[in-house]
Parts: sequence; structure tokens; C-alpha cells
Amino acid sequence: MNDRLEIKAALSVSDAGEITGTAWPFGSADRVGDVIEKGAFTGPSTLPMLFSHDQAQVIGVWDDITEGETGLTVKGRLLVDDLERAREVRAMVKAG
Repeated sequence: MNDRLEIKAALSVSDAGEITGTAWPFGSADRVGDVIEKGAFTGPSTLPMLFSHDQAQVIGVWDDITEGETGLTVKGRLLVDDLERAREVRAMVKAG
């Protein structure tokens, strides 16, 4: 099963649902060989936070998306007061 599960993010979350960390490290190949380098991200500074990249499952908002020295750094908030799925994600991030 580990050959299908790939975790690139290094995130932490508060009880209130504030989530921060590195969403994608630079220079590290994923399981299909893609490597993201600094300068690759030019998108908006805020985005909806999706569960499993599913646009039908918005669970929060990424309020700050920036390129740091080592990777794509994100700050956002899970909608833990409003969505059960957001509370589940908070628990999963806390569990590592």
C-alpha cells in the first residue's frame, strides 16, 4: 500500500483549524517523477482548500500561498465549525 501513498506536505494544525506548513518541497521527485522547482508557482495568493483535490469537497481556505526557500508554503483555515469533513482532516493532520 505504501507504493500508492505519497506524502509531500509537512503541515501542522491548531484546534481552531488554522493550518500551516510546506505543501510541496522543491527538488524532490514524486512517485511519477515530477520535480517542482522554485519559480514554478505563479497562481493566486488564496485558494479553496479541497479534500483529495475534489472541487466538490471544499473544507477550508488557503489564505496565504508563497514560495519559500525550500518549497511552497501555505497558511489557511479548515472550516471546523461548519464541516464534519474539515474536523476529520484536522484530526488526520494532527495524527501525522
